[in-house]
Amino acid sequence: MPILPNFLIIGTGRAGSSWLNSCLNEHPDIFMYQDELRFFDINYKKGVEWYKSHFQEWAGELIVGEKSPHYLASDHAPQRIRHVLGKDVNLIAVLRHPVDRVYSNYLRFIRNGVLPVKTDFEKFYFENTYLRDEGLYFQHLQRYLKYFSKDRLLVLLFEENIIRNRVNTLATCFQFLGVSLDLIPKRVDVKINASKDPRIFARHAYKFRKVIKTFPPPVENKLIEYGKRFFVRIPKKGNAEKLEDDLRQNLLSEFDDDINQLES
Repeated sequence: MPILPNFLIIGTGRAGSSWLNSCLNEHPDIFMYQDELRFFDINYKKGVEWYKSHFQEWAGELIVGEKSPHYLASDHAPQRIRHVLGKDVNLIAVLRHPVDRVYSNYLRFIRNGVLPVKTDFEKFYFENTYLRDEGLYFQHLQRYLKYFSKDRLLVLLFEENIIRNRVNTLATCFQFLGVSLDLIPKRVDVKINASKDPRIFARHAYKFRKVIKTFPPPVENKLIEYGKRFFVRIPKKGNAEKLEDDLRQNLLSEFDDDINQLES
């Protein structure tokens, strides 16, 4: 029987939220939907019944949750969450160094073939204001605190909690959600934001070549041309521009006011 969530991972992107989602899902008292529904930011018009329909596999677990990292920076999500899920829903936000998070997106776009390999990072940074604005964490969290009490919001830091202290962090999450603490998930040591090895794509290209040989020559030739255009886009590791320390610090200065308010 479908049920509405009583717990959300609200962000941020490129900060280990997928890892956290999968680890929490291993707990016998937690049911986590595995995809990003983005109901409270871009799919709200689809209605509550559409949202509820994604939790049909719930089997009586105490905690029911979903992860949509875009919720944190959404202007509308906090009010909508309060309206649909109520004031007692639990929220976890994972924050990451704001410049590193944009750089992680930059690398992902290059690996996925969205950006040319030689794209200048600083130019990318200033052209993608939405990615920069997602790093204004104090502003985003303040919107949530208008609708939820502080005890309903757990804030984690990617560098401290997810990278360096995973087991204790998961125990903190379990305690926050009110479930037993005596589980260490199997996925606890899975690498965060792991880049894809180009050799994987090479194996795909080989399989692609074997399959297209079963088509008539005219179709085969067109598929070969398509395959060349696709697989040539996959960059080798280390080709993307490195984020230099000086640039990293200079760009971080944009966030000084927000960081100071967050830490105060």
